Amino acid sequence: MAGRKALVAILGGLFCLAAQAAPLDLLDAWLGAANNDPTWKTAKADASYDQAEQDKALAGLLPSANLSMSRSRNELERESGTASTLRYGSAVDSLALRQPLIRLQNFADYRRAIAQGKAADHRLRSAEQQLAVRVAQAYFDTLLAADQLRITERQAASLSTQLTAARSAFRSGSGTRIEIDEAQSRLKLAEAEALANNNALEIARRRLATMTASNAAELAPLNDTGLDSLQLKPTNFTEWFELALQENPDLAAALKSIDVAEWSVDRARAAHLPTLDLVASRTRYDSDSLSTINNRYQVDTLGLQLTVPIYSGGYVNADTTQARAREQRALAEHEGIRQELEVRVLKEYTGVTQGRERLAALEQALEASRATLKSTRRGIEAGTRNQLDVLNAERDSLAVELALSRARYEFIINYLRLLALGNLLSGEEIVKVNALLLHGTGSSAPH
Repeated sequence: MAGRKALVAILGGLFCLAAQAAPLDLLDAWLGAANNDPTWKTAKADASYDQAEQDKALAGLLPSANLSMSRSRNELERESGTASTLRYGSAVDSLALRQPLIRLQNFADYRRAIAQGKAADHRLRSAEQQLAVRVAQAYFDTLLAADQLRITERQAASLSTQLTAARSAFRSGSGTRIEIDEAQSRLKLAEAEALANNNALEIARRRLATMTASNAAELAPLNDTGLDSLQLKPTNFTEWFELALQENPDLAAALKSIDVAEWSVDRARAAHLPTLDLVASRTRYDSDSLSTINNRYQVDTLGLQLTVPIYSGGYVNADTTQARAREQRALAEHEGIRQELEVRVLKEYTGVTQGRERLAALEQALEASRATLKSTRRGIEAGTRNQLDVLNAERDSLAVELALSRARYEFIINYLRLLALGNLLSGEEIVKVNALLLHGTGSSAPH
């Protein structure tokens, strides 16, 4: 924990200068979000609130002292044959000390607060992990949106050229009207998709900029050849699931929430039990009554105070019933998180392991589609292919290119999510993924 905070502090000091010198990268985005993301700030505030409950609960087991002072001006009028008026001042000063000796309700409060503080620590750790995942998701969503727009605009430019060629071929008698209509139809569709993709890019960019409080107009793009450096340790699903069961912060927080609920039950039941306090006081009186005018005296007391609850109108029973219901709820939530954790680990694990195979298949498919497109264009010259064949081949090639781009980003996100489920997503991992980006070059929307 200390090493991670030191890394954030050191890198955070360079954040502003780095942001001005180069396009925004993943590390810049993460550091910016750590200082500005409202969700992360809320998580930290919630953790501070819950951790302070322990100090409040401890106060119920420690001595308490109260000092009271009163000053009065009194006027006595009496009639006994002759009327007379007596004016005098009175004062009472009291210092009282109380030390709880047997207060099982306060003890249960304290133990509950300790468990609540530990649960808050785990929730904060989970929020920290999720912050890194959310930043990476927003970053690569923006890169994907930029890729979608770029590919769509490339397609529109190519369709515009092919439409011109189809019209020229039609005028020369070697083309058909169908080829013109098809090219024009696809061009309009590509232009509409470009508008939609441009809007999606602006939304993704705004989301990232808001989260990081930085300019997300230009991002460092992904280096397509470095994904092999992201290797899983451990290497099989069973070990990952066991690791998640032991280290997942959400599951750990849910387990501590069970402790909180159990101590809540003890606290509720303790309201039926007697309490015993050690009480000491010193009180000084000065003319505090008619019989002690102009007299001063001091009373010191030391004793035990026993309080035995007898009847509270059924409140304690109802409070205990509620506490037991919350305990059952905490048990059910823990089991639900544990079951869902297995599904999530499997999803992210297969997303990484099968993602590598998917990337390899898509890379081969992209090479094949580009070769097909090239052959189809040559086929027009040889008279064995027509313009519609070229349109279809180009559409297929661009679709595979976009699928490959999306698969690369999904692979990285699956990798980061899996690390987060095992409580392994640290600043060092962000630095490792950030090294996969092409620094010094920016990815932005084409103009």
